[in-house]
Amino acid sequence: MKFLFITIITSIIFGKCFSQKINYQTEEISIEKFTYSECDEDCFLESKIINQEYTENSYILTIGAYLNCSGDFVSYLVPNSDTLKIYVIVRPNVNDIVEYVDCDCYYQLDYLVEGLENAPKVITINNETLERNFEKRGPVILD
Repeated sequence: MKFLFITIITSIIFGKCFSQKINYQTEEISIEKFTYSECDEDCFLESKIINQEYTENSYILTIGAYLNCSGDFVSYLVPNSDTLKIYVIVRPNVNDIVEYVDCDCYYQLDYLVEGLENAPKVITINNETLERNFEKRGPVILD
């Protein structure tokens, strides 16, 4: 009985912490639109900021990054002072299992973010700091 109680409490605590981390959004800052391209298998591209535009609390951002080839992504933001931390993960399946494949591809990621007070000075994706390189790989498409 004691073991059952400890297991239940531990599950509640860790489950709540994990879900808060994955679903992190604030009421002030939200991803209004998130899209990504098809896999580009060109191995000589670098992760970078392709384009960014900031106007009155709307922030459009295009990033090029290497991610898992499975390609079914979700993303969340963690604003921190002058840094915008972006996390992109493979979407868990119906059993909350994340299935990765054994390769990475280059993707163009397009964001429309609402609620940022200022454009960030530093942007990271999955803890990698991105350089600014505004050579476009294609149009920003936010339907």
